[in-house]
Amino acid sequence: MFRRFHKYLYRVILRRTPIEELLRRLPMFAAFDRNEIHRLDLILYRRSWERGEVICARGTPGNALYIVREGEVSFRGSDSERLHCGDFFGEAALFIDARHACDAVAERRCELLVLFRHDFEQFSKRCPTAAVAALFAFARILAERSVEDVESSMVAEDAGGTG
Repeated sequence: MFRRFHKYLYRVILRRTPIEELLRRLPMFAAFDRNEIHRLDLILYRRSWERGEVICARGTPGNALYIVREGEVSFRGSDSERLHCGDFFGEAALFIDARHACDAVAERRCELLVLFRHDFEQFSKRCPTAAVAALFAFARILAERSVEDVESSMVAEDAGGTG
């Protein structure tokens, strides 16, 4: 009897889910405990797009973080690389009102996890310790991307000036 219960307990409660594994690989959620990951999972929306569909249109208001669970996402009007499972975009929209700079397009059928700003704000009130860890990680990500943008524009200016 105990052995059957133990197998059930492991299968249902103790074993990590694929979503939990994916979230733990992301720097902003890596420090979360199981309870915090579970609470976060409850507020994530699962959305699917077929090949060629626009996920986010350029100029539309951004209000969510998108995490690629399956498939591939590219960006029209940008020289960004394609995103695959475990990659994310839109993190700045969790903090500021900004419009999408380019179209995000499903290169093949994809499933994304979507975390809306309002839901993240509510999560932050319920789990302040987790929110602080996530906010520091988000700040680091945004700062690194900002530095990369400045460095790439400097390289582009240097290349333009020498030619």
